[in-house]
Amino acid sequence: MHARGLRLFIAVAAFLGLTLVACAVAEEPTAIPSATVVIRPLPLAPNPDICRGMGMDGLINGAPDDPRVAWIITGFGRETPLVWPAGWTARFGPTLEIVDASGSVRFRRGDIVSGICLEGPPNAPSSLVMISGL
Repeated sequence: MHARGLRLFIAVAAFLGLTLVACAVAEEPTAIPSATVVIRPLPLAPNPDICRGMGMDGLINGAPDDPRVAWIITGFGRETPLVWPAGWTARFGPTLEIVDASGSVRFRRGDIVSGICLEGPPNAPSSLVMISGL
């Protein structure tokens, strides 16, 4: 009887010991990561004070992994790169926001813009555009 009690004691102690070890090595629950915010500088306007004509309208769009960063989609479905004043950035967190040099959000993905200035070179002025009045 004494040997049986000793074996039961050892078995219970071993069980408790293994349980404590298992709890000690169990990983802490990990938090679900929040969306990553990506901030990219926007392409600069080559001639920010010159407007070669206006009249184009479109929707703001962009992607953090696209070299154009931000562009407009015209009513005809054409994507045209946008250029910006110095200090403006695109913040993707996850939706595009265009932030001016003072830190204010000025545009968001899907915003309709009008009064677009042509900023491209003389042989292709509509190849780059800028929103007038920035």
